[in-house]
Amino acid sequence: MENRRNALRAPITMAVRLHTRDNGLWLCQAINISLGGMYLTRAAEPVSLSSTRLGRCRLDFTLPRLIADLFIEAELVREWYENKRHFFAVLFSEIESESYAAIDRYVQSFSLTDVEEQPTANSLSAVDYLKPISL
Repeated sequence: MENRRNALRAPITMAVRLHTRDNGLWLCQAINISLGGMYLTRAAEPVSLSSTRLGRCRLDFTLPRLIADLFIEAELVREWYENKRHFFAVLFSEIESESYAAIDRYVQSFSLTDVEEQPTANSLSAVDYLKPISL
């Protein structure tokens, strides 16, 4: 399996609707996106999520400068809390070729070509990425 964490990531601020496998709907904010997945945040829940909530999910969102919503099957693979915010990482598991091409165009539109120079969740506080958006 390819190391997706080394993939080129592009910063993004957009609303994302995440449908959990137990039919929950989370309104989220994207922080960055790559061809393999996305880094998201939402308001912290009063009780930590159990690991049974990790797993399959469905995302729907509209990339900037795109009219149609993208619907992508994904996997919630990691979650954490920081400064009263809930963060998590999702990996795309099933993605249509049109959606893949749209994400590729968006990611490639950024000039950050050296993966080592790009900020990651481990190199900066996740809060450094946040900009308020209305959902």
